[in-house]
Amino acid sequence: MTGIILLLGFIAVLPGYIVSLEERLLSEKKFYPLSVVVNIRRSLRCRKFLSFFGLALLFFGWLSYPVGPSDELSIRDRMKLLGMALVLWSFFVYGFAREKELERGGVIDDHYSCMRGVPAKDWLSIVLKATKSFALLCLLGVIPAAISYIMERV
Repeated sequence: MTGIILLLGFIAVLPGYIVSLEERLLSEKKFYPLSVVVNIRRSLRCRKFLSFFGLALLFFGWLSYPVGPSDELSIRDRMKLLGMALVLWSFFVYGFAREKELERGGVIDDHYSCMRGVPAKDWLSIVLKATKSFALLCLLGVIPAAISYIMERV
C-alpha cells in the first residue's frame, strides 16, 4: 500500500516540479532541487494543485512506511533502487552543471549542451554539490526505515 501511495505521489508531483525547477533555474540562474515547495509556489506554469496533492501523498507515504509490513527486497528490486539512485544523482549533476553554465553566461538553447559550457576545473565542485544534495535526500529517506527497524526491535 505504501509503495502505491509513493508511486502516485511521484506521478502527481514530478511534472509540476520539473517545470518549476527549470523555470526558477532560467529566471534566477540558481539550482535549488531541495526547495520543492518554494519552487512550485514561484512557478507560473506548473499545476499547483496537482503538485501539492502529490507532495501530500509523498508525505503520507513517508509517514506510513514505518508502520507498514516489512518485505524483504529481492536482488532485482535492489538493482532497480540502485538504478533510481543513479538517475537521481545524475539529475543533480545535470542541474548544477546547468547552473554553472548559466552563471558563466552560457547561451540558453533547446538542446541543453551544458557539458560543453562548463570548464573541466568546475566539474569537481559540481559533482560534490550533487553528491551533497543526494546524500541529504537519502538521509531523509532513511529516517522511516530506521524508525521501522527500531519499532521491530522493541
